[in-house]
Amino acid sequence: MKEIKTLDQTYLKLSTASKAQLLTLNTDVVEGIGKCTDEPQTRCPEIPTQLEDTSSPPPSQDTCPPSTEPACPPPDPPSLCECGGCCGWRKVAYHNLSDTRYTCPAGWHLTPPPARGCGRESHEEKTCDSVKFEVEGSYSQICGVVQGYQFGSTEAFYTSHLNRSITIDDSYVTGVSITRGNPRQHVWTYAAGRYERATSNRQNWFCPCEQVSATFIPSFVGACWYCESGNNAPYGSSGYHLHSDDVLWDGDGCNYEGRCCQFDGPLCFSQALPEPTSGPIEVRICNHHTSQYSNVIISHLELYVK
Repeated sequence: MKEIKTLDQTYLKLSTASKAQLLTLNTDVVEGIGKCTDEPQTRCPEIPTQLEDTSSPPPSQDTCPPSTEPACPPPDPPSLCECGGCCGWRKVAYHNLSDTRYTCPAGWHLTPPPARGCGRESHEEKTCDSVKFEVEGSYSQICGVVQGYQFGSTEAFYTSHLNRSITIDDSYVTGVSITRGNPRQHVWTYAAGRYERATSNRQNWFCPCEQVSATFIPSFVGACWYCESGNNAPYGSSGYHLHSDDVLWDGDGCNYEGRCCQFDGPLCFSQALPEPTSGPIEVRICNHHTSQYSNVIISHLELYVK
């Protein structure tokens, strides 16, 4: 706690101009969040320097190409993402925990209603609980979606803020990390902030799109992330309980987090790889604190490749 206090005091001592510069730099970081391309790439697109027009909804993450073939049949089970119903995409994982026919894969803990989902088995701090989903054959694109719930005082990229040398193998986020390959290569990150409304001087607990947030985002994450908080209570109120009223990363109830999660519909991702690859896709639930203090529960997970 001494380190946290020191960081806060340092920020408060900054001049108004310095604070403004810090917030400007943070704005540059979040520009282009969630943007994907079908062009081969080794990482997510470069973050643009100009503000984008947010008056119209962003383009869909993926669409089926025009074809003279019969239309693709509706996906079964129904998918939250367009790629889930497109010809050519192969299903790797589908877990809809609101349906009791589905349960958690080995490595995650099944939590009961009202927020039935998959949480961490481990109770240790600064750890990730991993599940690897096997993929048959090679693939050059990955698409998917994660939704979930916030328990307690989640802290988004706070761990990365404290340790700027953190790596992709560490618990760099309170949320869900999706990677591929060995060594790990980043695909997407779903982060959970502590409060929707960032009004305190502890800037680094919140989603980076908050006006007062000064959160550091690791370079290996780039623009490939979303962030939302399910806690709309005022700052300082008790947060050590399940926030089941606001589903994380569903494109709804995203108020103060702004561009971190304010998209049209579920926050699906789609990423083209620089070259065809093979092997499993790894999904990790990570946390800065023990599970008694905070946790992220996955209620819905879909992964597809082609």
